[in-house]
Amino acid sequence: MSYLNIICSFLLFAVLSVRPGYNLDFELIDSQTKIPYGWDFKGEQLPSKGYFFSIDSSTVQSGRYALLMAPDPAAKEKTDGICTYVIKGPFSGNRIQLSGYLKTERVSPGGFAGLWIRVEGDHGMLAFDNMEKRQINGTNDWEAFTTTVPLNPDATRILIGGWLQGNGKAWIDNLGIEYVE
Repeated sequence: MSYLNIICSFLLFAVLSVRPGYNLDFELIDSQTKIPYGWDFKGEQLPSKGYFFSIDSSTVQSGRYALLMAPDPAAKEKTDGICTYVIKGPFSGNRIQLSGYLKTERVSPGGFAGLWIRVEGDHGMLAFDNMEKRQINGTNDWEAFTTTVPLNPDATRILIGGWLQGNGKAWIDNLGIEYVE
């Protein structure tokens, strides 16, 4: 291991030790992949085709980075753009609330942007919301949103993230989770 790797490992450990919780503000970036630590942009957790995700340092709600979601113009096939962060149990409370900020630019009518949350157990999905019913489209400045779903005692993991369907761009920033009694 090189001297530089040792220093980088120490600094990362120090940052993670000082910043409790999860990387829900996109501030901790893997220097090689340029992906925030803990985030899945490749659709390994849920299928996502025809969209790209990137860290944006010019359009942020606060901090240094926000997450940009947009259709890939070169894609031949397009589903929904879904980025995912996995939180493993055990959990407490009766409900879980996901909060965060969302900004949109020319999201097509019939499409939408949103935060999403999915509670899973050993036998599949227990609760889900992707804010589709709110129909957040068009162009909107940063706005705070929340979504809450039941938290089943059999929950083993929770998936959260951003969701984009249709054309346009969406940014998410400063996500947070809260367990509610």
